[in-house]
Amino acid sequence: MSRMTREQSRDLTQQKLREAALKEFAFAGFAGASIDRISEAAGFSRGAFYANYKGKHELMLELMCEMSALEVERWRELILAHAADSDDFAASVAERFEAFMQETPWALFAVEAQLQARRDPLFAARHREYMGYVNQSIKELLSMSFQQAGKQLPEDLELLGHTFYSLALGLFLSTDPVCPTTGAKAAGAAMARLYSGLLAPTRGV
Repeated sequence: MSRMTREQSRDLTQQKLREAALKEFAFAGFAGASIDRISEAAGFSRGAFYANYKGKHELMLELMCEMSALEVERWRELILAHAADSDDFAASVAERFEAFMQETPWALFAVEAQLQARRDPLFAARHREYMGYVNQSIKELLSMSFQQAGKQLPEDLELLGHTFYSLALGLFLSTDPVCPTTGAKAAGAAMARLYSGLLAPTRGV
């Protein structure tokens, strides 16, 4: 095998740190997460952690970017495959959103990131960039949904995108931690109903 370049080695180190951090955040919560445990689980020293990240918040934001990019791609594929069939689309939206709520701590990261952005101006600048990407991605996905369903784009698309983001965050945070599966299923049904209502054919007067 050829020897890894410095850039490849750095990428591999960051990947291992992200994987370890995701498990640590899920186990201990963000506040209780330990940089020492993250570093040890990834197979590196504390110094290696700080050679790649300024702290937990920067690593958390990178995880959020990674998760968001993956989720955007999943929704893009779903819309292209199902949005033209309203019944099929509703079922697919419910299933995807339910899975999303069960498989990622995105909402907890989102809240923590917003709080940190209010405390730290340097972090706030990076957080604004991330939110710009999220908002633009949601607008593009909504546009695709309307186009695939043969519906005219609403004038308040940006407001609609913000509403979807806020609703997703609220549904996640309001889920009963004792019965997360039941809560995720109900949240998926709620999101599907909203989405389907927006894309329903317009009835004549």
